[in-house]
Amino acid sequence: MLIAEGIPATVTRGEGGRRRGTIAALAITQQRLAISALGASLVDVGWDDGEATELEVTARDDGLTVAFDGERFGHDEPGRVEVFLRIGDAGTLLAAIDQRRRPLEPRRYR
Repeated sequence: MLIAEGIPATVTRGEGGRRRGTIAALAITQQRLAISALGASLVDVGWDDGEATELEVTARDDGLTVAFDGERFGHDEPGRVEVFLRIGDAGTLLAAIDQRRRPLEPRRYR
């Protein structure tokens, strides 16, 4: 489980790419991925939900980007939303997210 608060972040919304700097919080647990910023929940999905696979998650040297369709994730505005979290070790976070949102293979007993 990882919970981090006070993460410098940028949220970009819509066709015009309105960008806003903010402070965010990130939680990666065995059950969920949650990101909040701008005084609201931006992402809150369970790994078993189909929504988790709809997130575009990429890592850069300086942070992690999570992108999604705002309307699909319950936001008032349609269009693409990108949340850039300026956080260290983004590659490890990306690996943790990918591992959890990948469906588990059925166990095979012999």
